[in-house]
Amino acid sequence: MARWIVHGEPFYAEYAATFHNDARFNDITRQFVLMEQHARAMGLYGMAMVDALDHFSANHPGRDYIIQILNRFTKTVAAYQDKTSGLWLNILDKPKEPKNYFEASTSSMFVYALLKGARKGYLPKSMIPIGKKGYDGIVSKFIKVEGGQMNLYGTVSVSGLGGKPFCIIVDPDKIKDNTTPNYMNEKDAGEIADWVKNGGTLLMMANDSNNCDLSHLNILAGKFGMQFTNKSIIW
Repeated sequence: MARWIVHGEPFYAEYAATFHNDARFNDITRQFVLMEQHARAMGLYGMAMVDALDHFSANHPGRDYIIQILNRFTKTVAAYQDKTSGLWLNILDKPKEPKNYFEASTSSMFVYALLKGARKGYLPKSMIPIGKKGYDGIVSKFIKVEGGQMNLYGTVSVSGLGGKPFCIIVDPDKIKDNTTPNYMNEKDAGEIADWVKNGGTLLMMANDSNNCDLSHLNILAGKFGMQFTNKSIIW
C-alpha cells in the first residue's frame, strides 16, 4: 500500500485538479487517513503527502486534515533522528538491534518530506534544521563521487532484522529474455519444498504466460497443490 500511496496519490491528486473533479479529493484524503493508522513504509508516506498536497485547493477540508497528519508524522520522524549523524535507522523503533543500520533511502525520503513540507508552508520552519542535518548526514555518509558521477550508497536491499528466512521467486525468464534461463527442476523444487516445510517462507509471483516461463515454475507450484495457468483475463 505504501508504494501505491507514493506513486498513485500525487498523480491521483493532479488528475483531480486538472479535470476539476473535487469529489476525488475526498477519496485521496481517506487514503492518507487509513495509511496513518496502518503505515510501515513511513518515508514513502511522507513524500506522498507533500506531493499530493500541491494539488489540493486551499478551501478543501482534506487539505487541512492531511497537513495535520503530516505534522504528526514529522514530529515523530524528528524524534527518531540520530542526534549525532542526522540519519535514520532502517527499522526506526529498534535502535538497539545489532543488525539495524542507518539507511540511505529512508533518510533521503524523510529529508525530502521535511524540507519540502517546510518550504511549502505545510510544516513549521523549525523542521528546516532537522531536514538540513539529515541532508548533511546523507552527503557525509552515503554520497561518493566516482568517475565523474555522483553515487548514492547505503540503500536497503532486503528490509528486516532476521528471524525466519524467506525467498521470493518472481517472473521466471523465457529464452527470448535470457539465453540461459535458470529453469526450475524437480530436484530444486523438492529442496525448496522441504525448506518451506521446515519453516521457510516462499512467495511465488509470475507474469502472463507470454512473458514468463510457467511450465517449469509449475513444478515448484505443484509441490504445494497449486498451478499457474496460461489464461489471461482482459479488463
